[in-house]
Amino acid sequence: ELNDIAYCTLKMDKILALQNYEKNKNLGSFILIDKYSNETVAAGILEEILEDEKSSRIYTQTEKELNSFIRKHYPEWECKKI
Repeated sequence: ELNDIAYCTLKMDKILALQNYEKNKNLGSFILIDKYSNETVAAGILEEILEDEKSSRIYTQTEKELNSFIRKHYPEWECKKI
């Protein structure tokens, strides 16, 4: 609901300049904007920044081919290369 408060973990798909809110109020706060409606959907502060986790998943050949097909024919989906 509007103005609810939550504690959550966000995982980023790109490297961002971030710091804890206590250390840097600019790099430690954020807003989330819906890319289709351009509406603000959330705002918050960073209490903790976790270390980067590298994926250890091994993809099958079928998954790689499907990924390639999607990236070629549906670029608007912004599918990442695996």
